[in-house]
Amino acid sequence: MQDAHRRLRRPPRGRHALIPTALGIAKLEHDRDVAQVQQTPAAETEEHGSALKSYFNRATSNILLTANAPTFASVLAEPGAREDRVRRQSRALRDVTRHLGYLEQLYPSSIGEACFIDTDGEELARVVRGEIAPPDGLSTERRSSRSSFRRSH
Repeated sequence: MQDAHRRLRRPPRGRHALIPTALGIAKLEHDRDVAQVQQTPAAETEEHGSALKSYFNRATSNILLTANAPTFASVLAEPGAREDRVRRQSRALRDVTRHLGYLEQLYPSSIGEACFIDTDGEELARVVRGEIAPPDGLSTERRSSRSSFRRSH
């Protein structure tokens, strides 16, 4: 009887000793692989989310800096009707147009058209894919009734 107890307490030897060890290693490797598979999508999502957040923060900053450039206010403060200001193409209005074009250069895959619209909803300048709209090509349609336009003013 004592021999039976001793055999049970003794660790397995030879080939039989490898089976529990191999199973233990296989289980550890499997658990590690499962954990890695579960963590990879979360890490990628976090990485892409951070990149997207950074992109939009940078874009917001650039647009706010552009919109608050004194040249935009200068154009709005110029005397005369909208048609006169557009036809005159003052230095301030040319600067505004350059600002709009630069926004497209900063975000070529995101911004295809940039406009400067007065508080009545009429265009004063527009750049579409690097092409400056001629004064007679600018919209005089009042956009103030559109909800997206009202929210931006």
